[in-house]
Amino acid sequence: MNGYFKLKHVTDKMILKLIPPSGDGKPVNVNDVIDYMTMKDYACDLPTLKRAVDAAADKEVVFVLGQGKRAPERECYKLTITPDKMYAYAKFYEASEGGGEVNAGEILRDLEARGVKSSIKKDAYIEYKFNTNKKAKPTLNEDGSVDFFNLNILNHCGKGDVLAILYREEPGELGEDIYGTRIRPPEVKTEKLKRGAIMHKRRSG
Repeated sequence: MNGYFKLKHVTDKMILKLIPPSGDGKPVNVNDVIDYMTMKDYACDLPTLKRAVDAAADKEVVFVLGQGKRAPERECYKLTITPDKMYAYAKFYEASEGGGEVNAGEILRDLEARGVKSSIKKDAYIEYKFNTNKKAKPTLNEDGSVDFFNLNILNHCGKGDVLAILYREEPGELGEDIYGTRIRPPEVKTEKLKRGAIMHKRRSG
């Protein structure tokens, strides 16, 4: 896991916890920390901050930002659009204790405010309301024996039961490069609801 940092409130001051990486993870990048400090308007001594980040390569480091409490910081991100205007990348920064998370609507509104319109798309998908695992599983009886006759591979349903919900795809819009050449957005995944086999239970009597 990569190293990371997180703001924390301690009595009457704010601290920055710098967590070292584990395994083959990468240590905290000082530029990421500086970007975050700038976005959140925290003043700090850069040489001291850099030494703290370097020390966090193999141990946890606590960096004091200053006296006085501030409101919890929400999750935030830094959006970068490539020079060719073909891709947008977001780097997320974890919320401080008590801070909220960024939701998809906020990100989409931010992209639209920056003029990003093309390739905002959604693949279609199906939400199944029954067990789709087709692996046969024998029934375990109360006495500990196993019933291999009842394999629980059938899904019982009644009239009016919702079995699946199809969420339609949302294709992106046509775009263009700086020369005015039209660019098609990436293909979206489509889905269809398919009727399967139906077995009717016989009534005795």
